[in-house]
Order: sequence, then C-alpha cells, then structure tokens
Amino acid sequence: MEELGQHPHKKKQQHEWHDALMDTYGLEMTKLAYTYVKNWSTAQDVVQDVFVKAYHQYDQREKLHSVKGWLIRLTINQAKDYLKSTWFRRVIGHGAQQPSPTTPTHEKSSFPSELSDAVMKLTQEYREVIFLFYYEDLTVREISEVLKVKEATLHTRLRRAKMLLLTELKGVDEVWRTN
Repeated sequence: MEELGQHPHKKKQQHEWHDALMDTYGLEMTKLAYTYVKNWSTAQDVVQDVFVKAYHQYDQREKLHSVKGWLIRLTINQAKDYLKSTWFRRVIGHGAQQPSPTTPTHEKSSFPSELSDAVMKLTQEYREVIFLFYYEDLTVREISEVLKVKEATLHTRLRRAKMLLLTELKGVDEVWRTN
C-alpha cells in the first residue's frame, strides 16, 4: 500500500537510495556496531535499525554534509542505545554471560587475529577511535565531527590506544599509520 501523499516515482527513488546505502555501507556499519556490542548477530540487528531510520530520513538526505559520517553517528548511537537498553542491562547485567564475540570466519581473517582481539579488549572510547581511524580510514577531523569530540582529545585517545595495543601485543610487529 502506497504511503499517503507519496508519489510512486519518489517512492521508487527512496527505495533505490536506501538499497544503495545498504550495499555501500552495510558491512562497514555492521563492523562498527560489532565493536560496541561484540556479537555479530546483534551488530546486524543494530544496523538493520539504523537503515530503517535512514529510510525514513530520505527527504533530509540533501541536507547531509557526509552520508557516511551520518551513518556512523547513527550506528554508534543505536549501538549505545542497545547497550543502555533495559533488556540488555537485565539479561547481561544481572549474572548472565556477556555475549561471546562472534563473527563470521571471513570477517576475522580481514585483520590479524591478535590485533583484532587486542582492539576488542580496549575500552569503548579507545576502540571507537582506533576503528574509525584505522579501519574506516577517517581523519581525526572527520572523527571529531562524527563523535563531537575535540581533535586534541582524539589525538590523546589514539596515542593511548596505540600504547595499550603495543603493550597487549607484546612485540608483535604492526605498522601504524601516523597523521
């Protein structure tokens, strides 16, 4: 059934835009959500909710400075909302086991497992900046815009996160890009 007052041609364009967003950014956003929720299936659910929200923002798309930055912000917020949810706090927070980090085998092989495991052990503020900087290849300025955090703070977080990773990896040679 067609939405009230929506022209069929516009509806088709909205579906095409939405499909293109999912094809272009779906896997990236799922990986980002995974860094928060630490469970691949849950990350997929979080991203599904993100794309439902994105679908309803079709009319606002022209006002977006960066579609990718907007989706990153939506994904982070949705993942944080999940972690703050009553269900999550009741089930996970009261004696239940934290969901084990599960992800498809081909996803784990994208990066050395020692590095992936070390990144996942970082606190959320360090994990997100490492993920956005190294995995998503965003600049510190772009991360600052997405996270609404000062660039100097992000430089500090990056430096501290790298030190923690180097300590955790105990001499594993890993080349780090510098800004």
